[in-house]
Amino acid sequence: MKPSLRGGVAKEAVLKRLTASPIFQGVSLRDVGAILERCPVQHFRKGEVALAPGDSNRFLHVILQGELHVKSTADSERIVTAVGPGECVGEMSILDGQEVSAVVIAGEESEVLSIPEDVVWSDLLAMPGIARNLMRVLTGRLRKSIRAQHTYDNMLKELRLAREIQASMLPRGNPLFPDHPEVDGCALMDPAAEVGGDFFDAFMIDDHRAFFSVGDVAGKGVAAALFMARSLTLLRLQALRRVAPKDVLSRVNNALAAGNDSSTFVASFAAQLDIRTGELRYANGGGGAPFVRRAGRWERLSLPRGLVVGAVEGFAYEAARTRLGVGDTLLVFTDGVSEATDAGGQMFSEQRVARVLEATDAVRAEDLVSVVREEVRRFVGSCLPSDDLTVLAVRYEGQGA
Repeated sequence: MKPSLRGGVAKEAVLKRLTASPIFQGVSLRDVGAILERCPVQHFRKGEVALAPGDSNRFLHVILQGELHVKSTADSERIVTAVGPGECVGEMSILDGQEVSAVVIAGEESEVLSIPEDVVWSDLLAMPGIARNLMRVLTGRLRKSIRAQHTYDNMLKELRLAREIQASMLPRGNPLFPDHPEVDGCALMDPAAEVGGDFFDAFMIDDHRAFFSVGDVAGKGVAAALFMARSLTLLRLQALRRVAPKDVLSRVNNALAAGNDSSTFVASFAAQLDIRTGELRYANGGGGAPFVRRAGRWERLSLPRGLVVGAVEGFAYEAARTRLGVGDTLLVFTDGVSEATDAGGQMFSEQRVARVLEATDAVRAEDLVSVVREEVRRFVGSCLPSDDLTVLAVRYEGQGA
């Protein structure tokens, strides 16, 4: 910013306000008053940008009244630090001659004393105590930054631990049913953040029925991960009661919906596969329709009536069933696949999933899951993932496998 004197401010008023400044503590205000004629006062309206990255700042700005907000970007809601009366901004540019690296915006109507760079070096720093005070200000900010970095590092450690705990809750992704050659299963979950809201599960509920499910909790981060843990646990407990998938979803839905003040929910698909006959019984919890390959051709699995789990207590889920022949495969995925976005804002889409499946020669569950994941990664490129990605494939091999 280029200071200009707007609205005369009396020297006495400025000197009085400077008494609260850490920079001028213990300094004769008589000496300070001698340089004020060369230091214009600026006025900023609330929301007005005072400094922006790339600016060539040549002033030490001392806030006389009001408050300036330092942010990483102009549209960021997060305030890195708030600078109030007596505090300063711009001192780093004065000391190292570099361009401004952050955005400074007036948090409210503000008044700022702008001390030119040449005045800082020739007059201000020559005053007894000023250099010491400025060093104290910079040291204080450095200590605050170090504490913030320690806090951030500790948070990352805790998030990494949470991710490990979350991953340990999921079954081994490949193979999903290691002791049952009748079914070839593989699954993976790639969280968008350190912890995520997606999950998958797979286990035998008796000697001939395999249960598997995929879920996608609304939202991301720690809150979604906690809801994911609860959803996964409830699904697992109800499935082990050997009830039909529609009843599994109904019971989990009622448990999650009761007292759900946060209105969080999970889109889920749950199924039981009879490994003796290939009969597949399943229920829809508001997720997208899986793909099924029969006789070498992929198609969408017809879904029964369903609703996201945890939204409406008492919702009656419907059942559906089909039969998988030997070599038939089911592919279930969350919207982290279909809604993955590239740099241009284009989504991967379910139609693209269909084209990928039709084009691949892969038949093993592990290979299919890998193909889908790699195609999504290739499509997204260097963009950060916008959502968790989960893919599960189950291929029926039959009794003679």
